[in-house]
Amino acid sequence: EIFWQFHSAVSGIIESCKALEIPVTGGNVSFYNESPQGAIYPTPTIGMVGLLENIEKRVPSAFRDEGDIIFDGEKKKINSPQDSRDLGIRFIYQELSLVLDLDIADLFIQSYGEAVRAARNVRVSIRRTSELFPLTAITLEQLDDDALERLDAFRVRYAQLQDLLANKLFRSLLRLEEESTGSMLDVLNAMEKRVIIVSFDDWKILRELRNTFMHDYPDKVGLRAEALTQAHGRAGELCQVLMRIREYAIVKIGLAAINFPEVPI
Repeated sequence: EIFWQFHSAVSGIIESCKALEIPVTGGNVSFYNESPQGAIYPTPTIGMVGLLENIEKRVPSAFRDEGDIIFDGEKKKINSPQDSRDLGIRFIYQELSLVLDLDIADLFIQSYGEAVRAARNVRVSIRRTSELFPLTAITLEQLDDDALERLDAFRVRYAQLQDLLANKLFRSLLRLEEESTGSMLDVLNAMEKRVIIVSFDDWKILRELRNTFMHDYPDKVGLRAEALTQAHGRAGELCQVLMRIREYAIVKIGLAAINFPEVPI
């Protein structure tokens, strides 16, 4: 459930390398690491060799104080997505349980609002790409730049919504009910028990579709085309999961409906 986060981080690194004209000679990645608490957060690490003309502008190899965030060469304090937007950062992924002065219900409501915005974006992308489907290996390779851009927006938004559901909302809901989150398998089983997802196997299929179309292997164009076609047809199911979370939070947990805007359908 972490590929979208890693994809976005790497995209930012690519933009920075292009802007600074920094060559990249190699890289390595693993998506299968887990701790007892669940998936390990994406941690892109960059190693560089070069000449520092002004030693006074050096950056140490580690942050000096716990929780330090360095932006544009200065230490900043970011306690919410709005703080990041005020700095000009379009999006910041964070573990909401680390945000100060918010109780568990507030964190859950914030995560829900994020997911609703992501669901709206998914719906927009579904409409903007509807004429492209069904895709085949041939039609996928023949798409023009405009169509590819719209298709890329769809796949990133699909992955973002799924990650928000699994990594934030599912876990926040369990914390609300004072239940241990454990591994992702434990979380998904708990969501199936609450009828928030249809089944563990069904969610696994939605995840595997995302994993397939997010990889650009040249020899697997047909598989990507098929996965994108299926994901386009089933993306609405992610919005339905969000709708069931809303209903559960209001009816079962007793949170105020005013805090939970309707999910786009």
